[in-house]
Amino acid sequence: MSYEKLNPEVFKKMQEHERSKLAGDLSKKILGSLNKSFLGPQTVAWLKDMKEDLRISGSGTHGADSSLTALAILDKLFDEFQRYSFQYNQNEPNNAFIISCRRPNVASLNGPSDTCEGFVYNSRWSMLVRAEQNTVTLSFVAPRFVYEQEQFKASDVSPFLQFDGENIRDGMIWRIDKYNVNFAQLPTVAKAAFARLIRVTRGECGDSEKLTIDFVGQTPQPPANALSLAEDALPTRVDIATDLIMTLIETLDAELEELEQVGIKAVRSSEPEVSQILLERSKSLREFRRKAAEMAKDWANLLNDNFQNQN
Repeated sequence: MSYEKLNPEVFKKMQEHERSKLAGDLSKKILGSLNKSFLGPQTVAWLKDMKEDLRISGSGTHGADSSLTALAILDKLFDEFQRYSFQYNQNEPNNAFIISCRRPNVASLNGPSDTCEGFVYNSRWSMLVRAEQNTVTLSFVAPRFVYEQEQFKASDVSPFLQFDGENIRDGMIWRIDKYNVNFAQLPTVAKAAFARLIRVTRGECGDSEKLTIDFVGQTPQPPANALSLAEDALPTRVDIATDLIMTLIETLDAELEELEQVGIKAVRSSEPEVSQILLERSKSLREFRRKAAEMAKDWANLLNDNFQNQN
């Protein structure tokens, strides 16, 4: 999205925002200004109820995505965990349930045998999120392990949720329980995992109980390397079109979030001119995003009807 048509003063403020983002401290500033309007009414309602039986719609990733790596999954999950914990803590009366996040050191995942770990925890339980090059697992451990700097072996913990990545010719395909997962679906997965932490803390379910994600409209997929030649030979243009549609939706979502973040800062800084411009842009983008989502749904239906069952 280009902002060149804004007046010089507004454009200057937007440039300052971009510089702040590149400096690496934007996330901290955003967390300091999160509120219910930023999270949205559905997320706020979910935080009060804390149900984990969330449904994920969409067709997942059909082809490889070179940008969706274990570190990208880890980073996105913790972006969501930090947002949810900030809001959750505002209304949690039990201090033992207050959530903290310890983001992983992503630089520690370089080679095939390396691991990268982060924690979402309170005084009762710690959710260990562990990434290897082809696997991301979520497990429950004692809170003391957050501070003891102990590396876990795969046999030490029993994951309640696991992402499995498979390398193919053009990149990687990620799955949960054989269902394909794309970047846009990660916030819903993060919601379900965060809700599981709260429910385990409250004693509503066991720490080793598997978390089942409801992928609406999807069927389990075999490993990519086991696909028949006919499935593997889908027209390249179909793959390109699918990736473009997915990228469009993800880009619009990211742009809307960006506008909302800057808008919150403008409102708090009593800058009505900036906030009004951003409000109008956000409104227009939301309408365009709605139309793009309808187009994406039609495209997904077309793929299912014409390609999914071809042999």
